[in-house]
Amino acid sequence: MAYKTAKKVFLIYKLERLSSGRLRGKLTMSSDNNRERAQTYKVTFQILLEQLLGFGVIKIDEIREDDKKFLDILRQTVESLLKKYGKSGDGVFVARRPNDVSNNTVKDNDLEDELVNYLNEQGGQFQAGKAKPTAGYPNIVVRKGGEVFCYIDVKVTSRSVTGSARDIYISPGPPTGMSVTVTDGKIMLSFQIKKGNLYRKVEQQARHLILLFRVENVGEYTVTGTRANKWKLLGCRVYDVSGLILKTKIEFNSSFKDLDETGKRLLTVGS
Repeated sequence: MAYKTAKKVFLIYKLERLSSGRLRGKLTMSSDNNRERAQTYKVTFQILLEQLLGFGVIKIDEIREDDKKFLDILRQTVESLLKKYGKSGDGVFVARRPNDVSNNTVKDNDLEDELVNYLNEQGGQFQAGKAKPTAGYPNIVVRKGGEVFCYIDVKVTSRSVTGSARDIYISPGPPTGMSVTVTDGKIMLSFQIKKGNLYRKVEQQARHLILLFRVENVGEYTVTGTRANKWKLLGCRVYDVSGLILKTKIEFNSSFKDLDETGKRLLTVGS
């Protein structure tokens, strides 16, 4: 069961001065009822979900019959997609950017929708659907016999596998009631998480997969003033993310609107 109330999380950022004179920061994460499991600024996907939701992740076991059968179905599904939308197929995804291929195409053939349709054609006892609400992790939920079997998040890139530090992110919800304490070179941020879409979309313990599709731009698409690009699928990698290492970045930010409302304007020159 997910937590009924917001979960308090402690993040401790400690500055250490190295022999070279440079400063190094170390972030520690802990929860109000499980301090002994505090992690440094890196935390695994499984531990993060355990601390936020109260239940963990089922690892894919390629020997277990259900997992083996589902991976076979997933392979057939991806092969069917590549046959239609690959270099030799007649299908294309029309989108402005590579990541829009997933669920924000100009034409009504989002990759996520196609993946769900093909999975259901192949799936038999496994039935897939879009996770609701649509925003945030994960994109797709697969059920078996009414129970959640697997969550899938779809990623699309035209780059090589080496990418930016924020290709994959998990956002449990906005922080609230934050307090800052500084003691002996440590900055402790204490806050509660207002439950976001993650709590509504991840209902129970299950497998978690990321499907990383690589795409290629094969030309421009211009119809009635809409400018976009045509994309072909090159391939797909399927990952079990139970042991995925996630990094935490603490950032304080604001908007131009906040600046105008709460900052002290000293001069205005021009418009």
